Amino acid sequence: MRLFERAPELARLRHELGLIGDSGRVVTVVGDAGAGKSSLVRAATSGRDDLRIVRGLCDPLTTPRPLGPIRELVADSGSPMRIDDQPGAGGLAETASAFVAAMATEPTVLVVEDAQWID
Repeated sequence: MRLFERAPELARLRHELGLIGDSGRVVTVVGDAGAGKSSLVRAATSGRDDLRIVRGLCDPLTTPRPLGPIRELVADSGSPMRIDDQPGAGGLAETASAFVAAMATEPTVLVVEDAQWID
């Protein structure tokens, strides 16, 4: 993927990805809607076969799905664990346990799109 005028940001993200190791990293990509944040993250993570990339999306709903992005991250991780979306199922403790178990298996990059809408 070719990005225009994003070389410093792309270099910084790739640098952070190289430092993940055993300690982990937290990087926040912010900008106006349509500024290319998702494209930047895709470009930085493309070709990284040594990292699992999982994505979750926060919905701008009046009533967001409880723990929706976390459930998506667990599902996208390839984990055999599934968190039921039925009302009353998959509470906070069960969801947190499934999330930690799914993410702890290998180096993983978590991409949470539109985090400003997280419930």
